[in-house]
Amino acid sequence: MILRFACLFLGVLGLFGFYELALIQWSSWILLPGCILLVAHALNPKWSNKILTMLHVEPIDQACVNGNMKRVKAYLKAKADPNFTNKNKLTLLDIATENKHTELADLIRKHGGKTGEELKAEGK
Repeated sequence: MILRFACLFLGVLGLFGFYELALIQWSSWILLPGCILLVAHALNPKWSNKILTMLHVEPIDQACVNGNMKRVKAYLKAKADPNFTNKNKLTLLDIATENKHTELADLIRKHGGKTGEELKAEGK
């Protein structure tokens, strides 16, 4: 709830900044898409995922669902947490295995990814 409020606050603040600077500086247009994503995420997190997917920017868990090996490799190369857990308490390895993406599951496992059960057994 606090995260959604923070997203709404930052999004509205950014939109106000865009309104104030739009006529003066063209660079303020860079601010607009980020503000729209923040506000969309605050209103409904599923909307921001849809917007990112339309822009061909998938969140890492969605990339695992879709079997997007290239995207997951890029996230892992950028030091994303291989044990990321989504709101359903599924790790990336759980998602890849559940969707029968064995190559992707192997890649995640190679980068230190574990299943939710393994993390639970470790007490994490």
